[in-house]
Amino acid sequence: TNGKFEYEMNGKFLKEVNKEKDLGIIISNDLKSSKQCLAACKKANKMLGIISINVAYKSKKVISKLVDSYVRPQLEYCVQAWSPHFRQDVLMIEKVLRRSTTEIPSLRHLEYPDRLKSLGMYSYERRYLRGDMILVYNMFNGIVDLNIENFFEMETSNRTRGHNLKLKKKHCRLDVRKFFFIHCVVDFWNDLPSDVVNSNSLNIFKRRIDEYMNLLNLV
Repeated sequence: TNGKFEYEMNGKFLKEVNKEKDLGIIISNDLKSSKQCLAACKKANKMLGIISINVAYKSKKVISKLVDSYVRPQLEYCVQAWSPHFRQDVLMIEKVLRRSTTEIPSLRHLEYPDRLKSLGMYSYERRYLRGDMILVYNMFNGIVDLNIENFFEMETSNRTRGHNLKLKKKHCRLDVRKFFFIHCVVDFWNDLPSDVVNSNSLNIFKRRIDEYMNLLNLV
């Protein structure tokens, strides 16, 4: 809020607060996502604790299914809206997933990337980036009710190489905008191969972007 003004609604002055929850997302007055990351990790760790205590048969199939159903949703709910970008926040979230892979006794001797590979899972950073790309693809193809023109400006320069759906990256002075969804997805999207961007269906896009990320050795 602007400290020079008092805001009124229905005859009552609004109290100034440092954070507020809107649709389940904690919005801080500095627009940073650290408080939301902490809250999401607490919820995810609580669910992981319940799984750890109550599930006796901890096979790869059972734990991976439970993590996908009950732990990951706590970490990924509306994640495009709060876009964690501070390294400590990303590592805090990754730590939850790292802990989830140690719940499987047969995998505890492996390093974290090998545990992920054995489970057919991805790190939080890769999954987050992949989710962003899927959302952009869906916006371009009308799969979601979001008009691409309301969020992005197309790159019209004929000097650029690559695919035909490149986005224009605008200059950002503040980190709040620099790390927001509509800005931070531009570089990776623009670098995607043409056959990935122009996939005929969402399932084909998912398969091709996974293959591309594997080539980049993203865990």
